[in-house]
Amino acid sequence: MFKKKRQPVEISPLKSYQVGQIKDNKFWYIKLLLFFGFFCAIIFFLPQINGLYDKFIRGTAPVPSGNTASSNNAVVNNNTTVEENTEIDESKNYFNEDKNITVNNIVFSAIELNNNSISFSATNKLTKTVDLEQQNIYFEVYNKTDNLLKRIAVLGTIKENETKTYNFSFEGEAYYFDILEILEEDYTYIDLSIDDNNISTLTCTKENEKIVYTFTNEKLTKIRHTDSLEKTNDDYETKYNYYKELYNKNNTKTGITSSLSTDDDVLSFKLTIDYTKNASAIEDRLYFAKDTSPRIVNFRVESWEYECS
Repeated sequence: MFKKKRQPVEISPLKSYQVGQIKDNKFWYIKLLLFFGFFCAIIFFLPQINGLYDKFIRGTAPVPSGNTASSNNAVVNNNTTVEENTEIDESKNYFNEDKNITVNNIVFSAIELNNNSISFSATNKLTKTVDLEQQNIYFEVYNKTDNLLKRIAVLGTIKENETKTYNFSFEGEAYYFDILEILEEDYTYIDLSIDDNNISTLTCTKENEKIVYTFTNEKLTKIRHTDSLEKTNDDYETKYNYYKELYNKNNTKTGITSSLSTDDDVLSFKLTIDYTKNASAIEDRLYFAKDTSPRIVNFRVESWEYECS
């Protein structure tokens, strides 16, 4: 049997070879500084970049500030502020828009906000004269956080196709408004303090005028109305004639007492209706019928621009 002859293998010593070289970069800090500056520039101009994206890519632009109207009719004026990027609620009515609102065939137009005063017009589109008080129409003013600033009842008699102008003042920063019909069942509840005899009172005031409504078991039982004003007051003659008529018509009625004087050029009026003494109702919006609930009295009287508590 033959054996294969092995050939000797020559083993050489290991040698190193250079495949690359890392150079010492003396300007690394300059590159780092440039990168940091570029990053800061992006952060600084991000709002402008976002605005351009909204305008040219999405097709919407932020609402501007100042006395200008946006594309969706939001208005910024002395008392209405729409900030940038605020989304406008199309269901809300913003001031100074060229917009009409119709409630029960009464058209409301020329609705304008000027500082803390609001004016508007109402036109009767019915073919008859309308007592607006019977229509239960209210004008409400809200701020940006949806808090009610003021609510007024739209009152007065208006003939067919007649237009009447209204204005009122308020406190706070108005943002939007609403004009709507509000029925008794939708009146907000009022919580009054009740004594041991289940008697509670609601006091409503306007300047020197004061009306105290007394309730027993949440039913109206008594009304006390007082007012006084000097002869120099612009409303002196109007109120004197109004109170004089009330006094002459009701002073001798059962359960009703009243007094009227003009001593020292000061008009003084007092009237009390006591339903516990079989008093009959007086035809005047301030004098509610017997057993009327506190929430009805409070809601309506406040809408006539009295402060009640």
